[in-house]
Amino acid sequence: MKKINPYQKLAQILRTDPSYLKDLFEKLEKITGKKKVAFKICQENQLKIFEALKKLNLDPKNVSFSQALDALISKAESDDYLLRKYFNFPKFSSALCWQKVIKKIKSFKILESLNLFEGYFLKEKVFEAILKKAPPRNILKFLGYRKVSSLLKKENLFEILSALRFAEGSKWLNHVFLSEYQKIKKSDFEKREVKIIPLSRKWQKLAKAFIEKKYHNISHLKEAGIIYIIPERGDASGKFLRDFSLIFHYLFEISFYNKLFQNFFKKRNFASLFIKTLKGEDPKPPKKAFEDKILIIQRYYAKEDPYDRRLFLAHINSEVFHWKKAIELLAQIGILLGNLDLAFWKDLGWVGDYFKENSSEALLSFDLIDNVMSLVKEKEGIKYLYHHQEALWNKIFEEFFGKEKLEELVAKNWEKKIIFLSDLTEKGK
Repeated sequence: MKKINPYQKLAQILRTDPSYLKDLFEKLEKITGKKKVAFKICQENQLKIFEALKKLNLDPKNVSFSQALDALISKAESDDYLLRKYFNFPKFSSALCWQKVIKKIKSFKILESLNLFEGYFLKEKVFEAILKKAPPRNILKFLGYRKVSSLLKKENLFEILSALRFAEGSKWLNHVFLSEYQKIKKSDFEKREVKIIPLSRKWQKLAKAFIEKKYHNISHLKEAGIIYIIPERGDASGKFLRDFSLIFHYLFEISFYNKLFQNFFKKRNFASLFIKTLKGEDPKPPKKAFEDKILIIQRYYAKEDPYDRRLFLAHINSEVFHWKKAIELLAQIGILLGNLDLAFWKDLGWVGDYFKENSSEALLSFDLIDNVMSLVKEKEGIKYLYHHQEALWNKIFEEFFGKEKLEELVAKNWEKKIIFLSDLTEKGK
């Protein structure tokens, strides 16, 4: 393989400073006793790219950016078609079709041991009381109700809770609705099933701007144990594979946060921690880039600002945990479905590199979600990279600490959202 400077290569992909990255690796190697980790990651990255391109019938030694991208997009398009075919080509605008898809998902035996459909969530009566104290004005007006009591009597509570996200706006949610959580306690939670619900078509108009901002029509409520689907018109290639993957991503995400919430139960500042987590509050970018710390973040900041400074500093993104598990599960589901090779995408989330295109170079992501989202937005010419770059940051720390240990470190340091290198022992603990 071509000899490279691993720090320069990784820094180029991550858009960070090579000397900063080298300093980080040297400190982590001293802590864990592991050596040449940067070289190992680069070598594995090259090998996985080589193998993936071979599977796509391309010559890894003589391939352009556009050739490799077209092949990845075509692979995602083929997988999307075969998945749609298995589910009898469901209509994205039909709640009934989505109900059939959800029923099939819940029937997969492979999910039984993962315990993804149960957790501790706020009781219905708690939500009802909060809605009466903080009336959702936009929803009331949109549906033609004057009182919350009438709304709750005639409408589905879980649809109302889902609609809060796109009907009332983040400012109202963060400063009005979530502030009511200051009063909650452990007894306000109950063990119940995670609900996956397709919303009624009546919500489509209100949800339009939300879908455009989120880039997709599926979201969730961690504290309620809800994954909701907004049926929408259009059948862009890649949409079903994207949405199908998102359902599993959110199942793992709800499970992850549910464990955090149960840990919060033991703390005096439970309500405060609970609210900060739901708001997605992360540490502000430190003023000094060379501080000996690893940030913990729970959002994809590149969606909001591709130059957010936190993206260029050492960090672990919890979102990557959920996507990695979802893709691993998809690989197994593909086997169950027969001729669907979703295993191709397994462990490619962090893989990518620069490829030549005429006289220049461009970064190519081998991540499934980056490629399937690019496929959905193909007409607009939009390309996605941020899932891959965030996964690569996680890969670095996973190499030093291991997958399970990394999640433990994140959970242990969640309250301050920072892991100080000085707190890590020589054994990486």
